[in-house]
Amino acid sequence: MSVDVKDLTIRLANESDTETVVEIMGINFRDAEFVAWVVEDPEERAEVLKDYFRLLMSVGLKKGTVNVAECPDLGVLGAAIWCPKGSMGEDENNEILRFAGEHAPRFQLLGDTLEEHYPPAMYEHLVVISVHPSAHGRGAGGKLISHRLNELDKIGMPAYLEATTRQSARGAYERAGFQPVGDPIKLPRGVQGFPMWRNPGEPGGKPATYTLEDEQGTDKVMKFGGYRWWILSVRDGKALLLCDHVIEKKCYHDRYESVTWADSTLRHYINDTFYNTFSEADRSRIQETSITNSYNPWFGTNGGRDTKDKIFILSIKDVVTYLGDSGQFKNKNPDSKFFINDRFNGIRRAVSDDNIPSSWWLRTPGSNQSFASCVTIEGRIAVSGDFVNRDYFFVGGFRPAMWINL
Repeated sequence: MSVDVKDLTIRLANESDTETVVEIMGINFRDAEFVAWVVEDPEERAEVLKDYFRLLMSVGLKKGTVNVAECPDLGVLGAAIWCPKGSMGEDENNEILRFAGEHAPRFQLLGDTLEEHYPPAMYEHLVVISVHPSAHGRGAGGKLISHRLNELDKIGMPAYLEATTRQSARGAYERAGFQPVGDPIKLPRGVQGFPMWRNPGEPGGKPATYTLEDEQGTDKVMKFGGYRWWILSVRDGKALLLCDHVIEKKCYHDRYESVTWADSTLRHYINDTFYNTFSEADRSRIQETSITNSYNPWFGTNGGRDTKDKIFILSIKDVVTYLGDSGQFKNKNPDSKFFINDRFNGIRRAVSDDNIPSSWWLRTPGSNQSFASCVTIEGRIAVSGDFVNRDYFFVGGFRPAMWINL
């Protein structure tokens, strides 16, 4: 059976499409890692999945948008369920608990974990997309995605999804303008999800040209103000220090809006509240520093006005300069346009004060000014960034840096 994407039409689904869509989704997801973890027995899994996808179809038809890809001779060959933020309420959760039975705790853990990573902004969620195996590789998935994204662009609505593999994240989703955002979603047994975000009408920027020689990180450390610091540079009787762990779990900014380092709530906090935790003697050694807030070298996002700070956080350029990047800052990343990812990851990894691997903010804006770049828990530099108001109570926060008199 041959399917030509030119023969496919996209239309709104109705209730009569439910069982066809449920069957297609069951075929594609029955062996997916996260599904196999939720329901281990294959026979039970098939039945539970049918109930689960029927529920998603019902929610999508009532509260969101369900599109199907249809071929004149072959009928429905794929579907995408889109829902506004917050569509899964108490009634839907109770329904899951009812049909999941003994598997309910894992469904609950899956739902809670996904919800923890939901973006702190308004968006439409691509809950699930599935194409019949006979139409794989024919462009049906891309056509389903682009159809709804064109509609969302007209009303200025961002979109969000969780890719189930890195490969899918780098495929149709990236081509549609989605970017990875934040860290992978961690589930038991090594199962992961990969959150992705797309701003309306922004299919992504082209990496900018930049040149910089690589430098390795330092193994020199010192104690100052009750913290342990890496010594990144020493010159003219002064040392540039970077805390060796994430001090505090904190948002970059207190609300979702376009913002740069100069006006961020994190800058205000660390130069006021955090700065004043140091003794008077230690504060006298901390030097006010002229901070250059450069454009994002990948996306060209304006870094805002330059500042003078006692304490600051590093930029993308700083991390590359002092901790290295194997030349990817200069030559671009061959694996993904959204990350610098290489053999220096180990030295860029950090833990919080409770010794848990943590992400940490960089002051350079991300793909736009409502995102800030960061270093992920894996040690990759996320040049596209994460939401400035991402609640980092479960992930990470900031690593302060400063110049002090020796």
